[in-house]
Amino acid sequence: MSEVVIELELGLPHWDPNDPEAVVYVDERRAAAALNPHPDDADRRALVLVWSGCRWAAHGAPNDEGRRAHRLHSKGLNGILWLGTVRESSTVEGICAGRATSADSLKHYVLPLKETTLEVVAEDLRAVRVAGPTRQALVSVVVGS
Repeated sequence: MSEVVIELELGLPHWDPNDPEAVVYVDERRAAAALNPHPDDADRRALVLVWSGCRWAAHGAPNDEGRRAHRLHSKGLNGILWLGTVRESSTVEGICAGRATSADSLKHYVLPLKETTLEVVAEDLRAVRVAGPTRQALVSVVVGS
């Protein structure tokens, strides 16, 4: 298996990759991240990424300064500024081993943020724009869905 991380283009405006106010939420069935818009974006609403059908999610170290230590760094994560997907993911294969879940129905996402790295294995990803600070935007999407 040869894992590789590739940039995922959502067709949405980019967020601020150095945003210290980015917030992440993870529970048993979904994950979400609320991010401030890129400084060049005229739409000042927060961007909230919401993964559904989650099978696995983790966030934490390394932050942007230690990202070279991440196991996917040399497999393409080093070139990802916004959001990546992991092709031929060993994490997805491990989740699907011995289960009825097909690896084709899951995607492994990697979101490098200033203070954390978020990884999510899920069935679906959607993005919404929400007015307000990132924490408030995240709560409104998570509670409202």
